[in-house]
Parts: sequence; structure tokens; C-alpha cells
Amino acid sequence: MKNDWLLVQSKPRQEERAIINLNRQGFETFCPIVTYKKWYRGQYLLKDEYLFPRYIFIRVLSISPGSWSKIKYTYGISWIVQFGNVPVTASDDLIWRLKKQVEDLNQKPQALFQPGQKVVIKNYGLQDLEAIFYMVKGEDRAIVLINFLQRQIPTVVHISQIAVTP
Repeated sequence: MKNDWLLVQSKPRQEERAIINLNRQGFETFCPIVTYKKWYRGQYLLKDEYLFPRYIFIRVLSISPGSWSKIKYTYGISWIVQFGNVPVTASDDLIWRLKKQVEDLNQKPQALFQPGQKVVIKNYGLQDLEAIFYMVKGEDRAIVLINFLQRQIPTVVHISQIAVTP
């Protein structure tokens, strides 16, 4: 085992505690966290969640089975994941790819439309009608301003029914 990452299981809901204690002992740790939207009391909230709940990767340069107790008896750690007497390890390459994928998952998407931007409504009754994007309403709707009788009338449409003016 040279320059590998050891896989350990934390006690229930003690990932953060285990990571802090392992870091204090000088270990480099990796526990991927993803951010997702959760509907709560009529609104969406951003929530962080562990990609692999209760599992933590620990970078080890060289460790013998006799010295596993330093890791195994760390506050927050339940046990070292093993197959038989062989600990489960991951390569640097695998960890690098996991970090890259988690980073990509957590990137905030760019807004499709900016307030004041000219858009075209692609709805059956309002086919190719020009409007001005005003704001997003909820998860999948938008408010657009339609010129009607020399006034801008706010109208709610499904976000998939509008497109940027060519």
C-alpha cells in the first residue's frame, strides 16, 4: 500500500467529527459532499449531503496492519472497511476523478435568461410572440412582459416555452 487511500466507515451521523479528528492526527481525508435542492415549506432550499454517507477516504503513505489502531480508534470512526484481513483502498487516480465529478456536480448552473432580455414565446396560442424576460417564478415557470395595447402585461409561462430572441 503506497500512497493509497484507505476506506473507513464512520459512526452514524459523525462524519464531520471523524474528519476533524483524523485531520488533527495529520491524515488527509476526502468525504465527497454534494449540494442539492430540497422542497421545504413551499420553497426550495440548498442542502449539502454526503455522496457516500458514513464513508471517508483517508490518504495513507505507508501503514502496517499493526498501526491501524490509530485510525480505528479515532473518535467518530466505526471501523476500517476490509475484505477478509485486507483493507479496501482506492488509488490517487480514482480519488482525483471523484473530486472532479463532485466539483462538476456542485457547480451552480448559469441562469438561462437575464432580466430585461428579449425572448420569444414558443407556446401554441402565443407562437413566436416577442416578450421581455422579467423573472423566474418557482422551479419551472417564468414571468415575461408582453407588449399589449402599448402596455407591458406580466404573463406567467413555463420556462421551456420561451427561448432567446435570435
